[in-house]
Amino acid sequence: MRSIAPLLTLLLAWACSSSQPAAPEPTERPAQSEHGTTPGEHEPAALDRGARSAAAGCERLSRTFCLDSPDCTLVWVATRPRGQHEYACRAAEGPCEEGLVQARLYDAPGRCTSRPGCAYQEQQCYCDCRGYGQTAVPDGVEAEECDCECAGGRPPGCVAQ
Repeated sequence: MRSIAPLLTLLLAWACSSSQPAAPEPTERPAQSEHGTTPGEHEPAALDRGARSAAAGCERLSRTFCLDSPDCTLVWVATRPRGQHEYACRAAEGPCEEGLVQARLYDAPGRCTSRPGCAYQEQQCYCDCRGYGQTAVPDGVEAEECDCECAGGRPPGCVAQ
């Protein structure tokens, strides 16, 4: 004689699933900041989902993520008193910055110089190690833990001639 337990389990699972009301479709979008991003969108995975609006979110990136973004540019804002930010991550501007990943300039300055009217701006004592300057967002584990001989200068860039 066969056991009816598997059949009862199947019927019970079906009954439970059909009696559950369907989850309502969300009618509202998540709250957005004045820059059009939802909280937590400074991570690369969130940026890859299409939230990479140039005007939205650059100031919410750490130095490493800023250097890796084709929509943002890391700039040195000058030496500041201890505790203030030395760098700013802003939306890429113009043909020399837009769509360019700054981090790739270290090994391939031709990515810049191949653009008409653009010149490669070498780094000036820039250190990408954790703790050697920051944007409004402190460096996290995405920044390598290492030592630099000098720090606090301009990162590599692509500028109009």
